[in-house]
Amino acid sequence: MKKILAFLILISVCSHAVFAKKLKVFFQYSSFSIPQQDPYLETYLTAVGNSVVFKKTETGKFQASIQITMLFKQQDHVKTFKKYNLLSPEIDDTLNALPNFIDQQRIPIPQGIYNVELIVADNNNPDESFSFKDLLSVDFPKDDISFSGVQFLEKYEVSKNQTIITKNGYDLYPYVSDFYPENINKLIFYAEIYNTDKIFKTDEFLLRYSVESISKNRIISEYSRSKKTKPAEVNILLAEFDINNLPSGNYNLLFEVVNKDNKTVKSKKVFFQRSKMVIKDENIDYTAMDISNTYVSSITNADTIKDYIKCVWPIATEKEKHHSDNVLKSNNVVFMQQFFYSFWSTRNFGNPQEEWLNYKKQVDLVNKLYKTQIEKGYETDRGRTYLQYGDPNTITENRFDPVALPNEIWHYYSIRGQTNIKFIFYNPDLTTNVYHLLHSDLKGEIQNSQWESVLYGRHEGQGIPENMQGNEHFTKGTKTSGTYDGRMKNP
Repeated sequence: MKKILAFLILISVCSHAVFAKKLKVFFQYSSFSIPQQDPYLETYLTAVGNSVVFKKTETGKFQASIQITMLFKQQDHVKTFKKYNLLSPEIDDTLNALPNFIDQQRIPIPQGIYNVELIVADNNNPDESFSFKDLLSVDFPKDDISFSGVQFLEKYEVSKNQTIITKNGYDLYPYVSDFYPENINKLIFYAEIYNTDKIFKTDEFLLRYSVESISKNRIISEYSRSKKTKPAEVNILLAEFDINNLPSGNYNLLFEVVNKDNKTVKSKKVFFQRSKMVIKDENIDYTAMDISNTYVSSITNADTIKDYIKCVWPIATEKEKHHSDNVLKSNNVVFMQQFFYSFWSTRNFGNPQEEWLNYKKQVDLVNKLYKTQIEKGYETDRGRTYLQYGDPNTITENRFDPVALPNEIWHYYSIRGQTNIKFIFYNPDLTTNVYHLLHSDLKGEIQNSQWESVLYGRHEGQGIPENMQGNEHFTKGTKTSGTYDGRMKNP
């Protein structure tokens, strides 16, 4: 499966990326074979609702429209192409969260090597467009075993009616990403294997599928399955793994066709990435940790290791915070090293150093953006929020509002299953860069029903201007504010 992880301002690791100022699209494709026919390419695309312009239609509702162009070239000659407009669902208004919308296409394509070009444009905003190029190989030998592309799935169900998402009796709902965050605990996938009948004749073979750790270069035994299979012109594999306990890291989904002598005849690997905090045992004896020859053994400065431990508090469990308090009070560098090593090992056992360094980049960023005269960036409310929940989807700044204290409104599309989450930070003293969290509608955070009164408190007696009352000011800001994509670049 070839993959563009996202067209975002922030380029993701191990992915191709092209970006427009605002327009965001996730795109994947997989090739499949049909006996005695040309192969076909299946494309999967998700457009992010808040990144496109919704316009009012003749029905009085609002709808977005993007133009998709796919070109398949050989030696600069277009061999096949697809051009169409993709419409969003119609919605009643644009004040609430805007829906993402998806698309799937099947494009017949002869075997060969192609230069692929994808062009995406927002029909309602001509300035928003981009293009992406990739190399595609379609190769299904007639007399040898081969694999289709691998399709990651959000879910599947037995088909009742034949549609574009139907294959071999199932409706397959695509998951258009190879990144699995903490809130997704199933890895579901579909693949086809061709021509096993020509190699094995009537002998059964073993179809094995596993998760392989890239950092350790080995199969994880808990995620390895196999089944005896009868040879066929086309064999299908529709399976899933429960990855609730799979820690953060980079992995391959490995497929193997194994003969009766237990030898692998054909194999295929597909990359995916997991982000998951796994606490294996909160009663770990940190003092028993052997940290010799690990990356933490070189962190010998007491102030440095203390700072590193304090900066992980936004993502630590309550028990980990309690343990960290104890080791900090001990002032014992070795104890602090052991705790720190254990903290990151529970999150990425295969490569705790990589997990720490990725997090440290975010710490460095908030230290640069939000530090004050008395606090480091990760100790501030904005820094803590960023580290705990990630970068917001949008930030609305109100620095020079004549009737309100300086404030920022951070908007997240989703956190812990809640949608349309907002955090309101404000600066009550007007002279420093200290912004306090005033209100959030996320469960477990500060909730202040009088946040508007506090924000406009310096103009007591004037009241809140009518055009700034309620949700309009909350979501849109004022003419003196600026709204931008909240995904922040590393310094």
